[in-house]
Amino acid sequence: MKKLSSLIVKGRYFLLAIFILAVVASCFKMQHVNINYNLMQYLDKNSSSTEALEVMENEFGSVGQCQAMVSEVKSAEQVAEIKAKLEKLTAWLRLLSITTKTREKCCTKCS
Repeated sequence: MKKLSSLIVKGRYFLLAIFILAVVASCFKMQHVNINYNLMQYLDKNSSSTEALEVMENEFGSVGQCQAMVSEVKSAEQVAEIKAKLEKLTAWLRLLSITTKTREKCCTKCS
């Protein structure tokens, strides 16, 4: 154990350089990572989960979720106006909730 610890202490600058190189390389490689958001591709084609998801998609269509935040809202009246505009959109099936936190209500230290 003492040999390992003395090796780490003696080679600390070398280990630090390797760590920094790994971080820099990770930052550049991060742009080339593809994210697969379709989790159905990971399921077996014959599984009951895949069949159930296909039935749901055929019956109800593609389902998605959206969350939006609107800044610079100063009053509850503005929230009500924004909610009314969103409810008029035909793409919305339903609005689950509209949070009415204003800057005065959520944080007294905000400027």
